[in-house]
Amino acid sequence: MSAAAPLADALSTLLSTALVAALRADVPLGQIVAQIDDGDRPHAHVPRIQMAEAVSQTWGAKGREGAAVRLTLLLHDRGDGARLGAMATGVARIASTLPRNVAGWEHLGLNLTGTRRSRDKAGNARLQMDFATKGWTENP
Repeated sequence: MSAAAPLADALSTLLSTALVAALRADVPLGQIVAQIDDGDRPHAHVPRIQMAEAVSQTWGAKGREGAAVRLTLLLHDRGDGARLGAMATGVARIASTLPRNVAGWEHLGLNLTGTRRSRDKAGNARLQMDFATKGWTENP
């Protein structure tokens, strides 16, 4: 493991924590979603948003160390998932307005890179939203 790996992990942790906090603080989203959590919760209430994964790898340019980060959110709803569209709109809005400077890091902004709709074992609707960004420490 390189010395830069802890830097990459630090950015993914900061961004996932900041995104979950911003989702929890959003009043319009809170009127739709019963629960927002940062991990898998068996028997959790739905509709809910789950931070499923935060993956990072080292990245850099012109002598600057940084990280490439991918965050995956899972949106869960009962039945046909009628509320998933409103939930996804709220998540995308909040992710796009997340501050670009977070605890000594600067990043390019969270970009939605893909979505995937599926069903869980109980037949309930699920929407996966993948976001990506690149970032570096503010003071090289």
